[in-house]
Amino acid sequence: MTDSSDIATKLAKLREDYKNKLPDKIGEIISIWKNLIGQSNSETLALFHRKVHSLHGTADTFGFMELGKTATRLELLAKSLIESPDLITKYTDQIDQLLNELKTLATSVDVQSQIVQKVEVPLDQAMMIYLLDDDNAWENNLASQMTTFGYQIQRFDDIDLFVEQLAKQFPAILIININLVNDQLQNMLLAKNEKSDSKIPIIFISTSGEFSLRLKAVRLGSEAYFIKPFLVDELISQIDYLLKSDVEFYRILIVDDEIDVANYNSAILEQANMKTCIITKSSEIDRALHEFNPDLILIDLIMPDCNGVELATIIRQQSIFQSIPIIYLSSEDDQLKQLNAMKLGADDFLIKSTKSNYLIMTIRNRVERYKKIRSLMVRDNLTGLYNHPFILNQLEIELKESLQLHNPLSIALIDLDKFKSINDTYGHQAGDHVFRSLGLMLRKRLRPNDLVGRYGSEKFLVILPNTSLESAKSMIDELRKQFVTLNYSWDQQIFNASFSAGIAAFPDFHTTSELIEAAEESTSKSKKSGRNRVEV
Repeated sequence: MTDSSDIATKLAKLREDYKNKLPDKIGEIISIWKNLIGQSNSETLALFHRKVHSLHGTADTFGFMELGKTATRLELLAKSLIESPDLITKYTDQIDQLLNELKTLATSVDVQSQIVQKVEVPLDQAMMIYLLDDDNAWENNLASQMTTFGYQIQRFDDIDLFVEQLAKQFPAILIININLVNDQLQNMLLAKNEKSDSKIPIIFISTSGEFSLRLKAVRLGSEAYFIKPFLVDELISQIDYLLKSDVEFYRILIVDDEIDVANYNSAILEQANMKTCIITKSSEIDRALHEFNPDLILIDLIMPDCNGVELATIIRQQSIFQSIPIIYLSSEDDQLKQLNAMKLGADDFLIKSTKSNYLIMTIRNRVERYKKIRSLMVRDNLTGLYNHPFILNQLEIELKESLQLHNPLSIALIDLDKFKSINDTYGHQAGDHVFRSLGLMLRKRLRPNDLVGRYGSEKFLVILPNTSLESAKSMIDELRKQFVTLNYSWDQQIFNASFSAGIAAFPDFHTTSELIEAAEESTSKSKKSGRNRVEV
């Protein structure tokens, strides 16, 4: 994660560099204007308008507000000249005056900073959860299972010790029994939530769902409310959702012919945990789309050779990119023109003077919606993991890369033991819960570049890139040991579950069908050898 002070320094330098370039930028505009007075033609008029429009947009982006206002007035006159070139003589004095104002402002402007304030959770607290409850047996069981999913749990059954710890350090998330909240804790939570830049997600739990308790929880800043007994995987899913903005990196492609503006917006977005790629030429779009694989595209509306609307149309004409969010970024403030531009391929329109926090919020909202819609197409409904067609397609891609780079690749086929017996004994809902729980644990405990999807009725396919057969067996066996420790409670009955797994690897097998067939044979061997084991 990039340090906030580093980003602030980078932004300050970008603004200073831009300020130093202003005299040359304005000198170029003045030179074009002088050529227009001598001999007016449509191409020079269009160039004059584009350069003034660019100055307007970049000045707004970097916070030179007075310069931006003067450039706006000049841009309006430039538009009038494009529509009626014979007005040049009429507007000469006004344009000369505005150009002189720009020259003066270029050496005297002061910048209004747009630094995004961000509170970063210390690394040792990033996955820490404080749990306050007075049922020790239940609390210990919950903490044990959540640890299996990769979270650190600090348990409290004494309200005074809990408050004392909060006074020293807040964790990533709080889980609190609403019935234990006293006046001191209530005041502490209210004070914390009043500061929007330091708000900590709170999940309340209780044995009751009565309205007064739920209302109290909401007023204390509740993000979720769980009634005992509840399923641990549902709690984990809620925690994952609350923390995803801190761990998920969005990939934003910035298309802008003004490199200074592109770099500035890139720094702002990187400060908000987004990864960016910049292109300054529209002709580079195809390469950037395929190599960078963005979650959203930020496009300047007015560019030479190919404007933003034309570029968005080119992108949308490729079926694979039809749904990717596109946001126009321009100094155009005419709402009718904004709406007309959005009709032709974009999802939103922001002006270049938009505050940084609003830009970030808009991008996040658009990307989250895009990812949610996309996940419906490639995710399994029950587990939320990749579905059968998608995980097989990913295996083809990973195997092709391993063949090209001569890297090892392993896969694991994981099959729940006696799953039919679980369904027959406890019911299909209990079976679904066990299946979801295993899928969730795989997703949480595997490495970021590993892939897992639903392969069959009670089977998962795990892809382990750049992993040898021996390493893969060790990893999956450790997960097996952790999974059997999970307790499942259903209709007041406690039970455990296990899985058997088979491993196969490249270069022992060179095609996806060979890999899967070998993994299936290994899984069958595990079952015949007594279940709850991993074979290769």
